[in-house]
Parts: sequence; C-alpha cells; structure tokens
Amino acid sequence: MPHVVFVGYTGQVATELRCMQLPAGWVSTSVGQSQLGLANLDQVWNLLRQHRPDVLINAAALTAVDEAEDKQHLAMQMNAEMPAELAKFASAQNIPFLHISSGHVFDGIGGMPWSEGDEKIPINVFGRSMLAGEYAVLESDARSVILRTSWVFSPYGNNFVKTMLRLGKERERLSIVADQHGGPTPASEIASTLIKIAQKLVDPASSDDHLGVYHFSGTPRTTWADFAEAIFEQADWLDRKPEIIRISMKDRPMPAARPRYSVLNCSKIERDYGIEQPDWHEGLARTLEQLRPQVVQSK
Repeated sequence: MPHVVFVGYTGQVATELRCMQLPAGWVSTSVGQSQLGLANLDQVWNLLRQHRPDVLINAAALTAVDEAEDKQHLAMQMNAEMPAELAKFASAQNIPFLHISSGHVFDGIGGMPWSEGDEKIPINVFGRSMLAGEYAVLESDARSVILRTSWVFSPYGNNFVKTMLRLGKERERLSIVADQHGGPTPASEIASTLIKIAQKLVDPASSDDHLGVYHFSGTPRTTWADFAEAIFEQADWLDRKPEIIRISMKDRPMPAARPRYSVLNCSKIERDYGIEQPDWHEGLARTLEQLRPQVVQSK
C-alpha cells in the first residue's frame, strides 16, 4: 500500500492533492510547511521519518512573485533550501521525490515554446529561487522529477481567475496586459499529473525511470487579456461583464519583472509518460462551476 506524503497544505496544487481521489490502495498524508519548521532542518527529517513515505511530493513554495522581491530570504528558504532538504531525505530513504517549479526560470525573450534544456536566465527573485531549488534537487541524487508549470489557477488560493471575478463585480472596465503570453494550467491537472508520475516511479514492474525536468502547462497559448475575456465569456451566469481594455506590459509596471513569453514545450512529458497538455478552457469551466456558488452568494 503506497504511502505518499504531500508537503504543502493551503496552496492551489497542495489543496488539489489533498482533495483528489488517489489510486486504489494508496494512502496519503499532508504536511504543512509550518509543521516542518523552515529553520529547523533536523525537524524536517524527524517528521518525515515518522510518516515513512514511499514517495514524497513537494507542493509548498512562495509563489507570490511580487512578494518574493521584498522577502528574498524567505523565497530562498521555501523555494530552494526546503526542496534541497526534502530531496536529500528522499535520496537517503531511496524513495522518489517530485517537485514543482516554474517557467519563471526563463527570461521570456523570444517567441518559441521553452524546452527543458533551454538556457535559464530568471529575471526576478521568484525565478532565481525556483532555479536554485531545481539545481539543489538535481544535485541531491534523489530519484526526482521536477515539473515546471505556469499560470496556475483553481477555485482555491489567490489566482487570476478569482481576481477577475472579484474585480469584475467592482468595475465596469478592466485594463489587462495583452502582450504577455503563457499557458494557463489548472491546479487539478498538475496534481493529477504528479500522481500519475508517482505511480510509475513506485511501480516495481516499471523498468524505466524517466527522471529530471519536465514541462507541463495548459494549451492553447494565450495572453492575460484573452484569458480574462474567456473567463467572463464562460461565466455567463454573471449579472454583468466588464469591458476588457488591452494594454501593454510597459503600461503596468510591477515590483517584479515578468517574462513576456512563458509558453512551455510539453512534448517530453507526453513522450516519456504519455501525459498530454490539458485544454485550459475545460479546466476553466470546471473552476468557474466550483466558484459560482461563492460569487452568486456574495452579490
């Protein structure tokens, strides 16, 4: 009976992992980063030993890109030092370790989908901390898979979909960036993909371990402005829909620089694991249906 331990409790992917139906015979334990104690690495190992996992999945991170600029030390702790220690534990226990990273490891210059081996030049603290975490995991000798993703959304936590629904109730017009490209990714699909990979890695009948870095994000590529329009088009139960004013990135300076082009090439994960990119329109429909009661009730 495989026992999977999820690190992370309140984040979007962590919540989806906690709520999803696991494969038959699997059991899970969720451990919040507050339980682990970021500054006490001995505590991390002691707690994980108590749970005796067969596979370890890290879904904890500081993902607020602007906040990371002001909290660089915390970003490095959560996004680099903690994954490093988790990977060392997994290596010592000889169990698979799965970790989530981000397309922010790339500078976003260019117009071709990023492949796993492309040069990584992060342009913000968040990206640098995530890249440091990747290097630490890969250097640990753990049987690890790193899943880079982008533009995550779900009914939980803070994300673009929920922000649009909130602002759409308050304003008649919304100015949204139209020259930043990416692939919105449902957190539920990320969680499902992590479990599918974990199944392969713990299966004694599986002869091949496909390890290392993989890209996984939604398709087709879009912009924030187009994504916003799709949100309000699908949320046809709203009383009113704001007008979307399309602006440039330079018209909305942010504390942290953003990659202009974050589209990921996901052919490797389809080749090695048979996992296809999800259509974000379908994930958006599911997310909106889950959020509908909250939005209607708050009118």
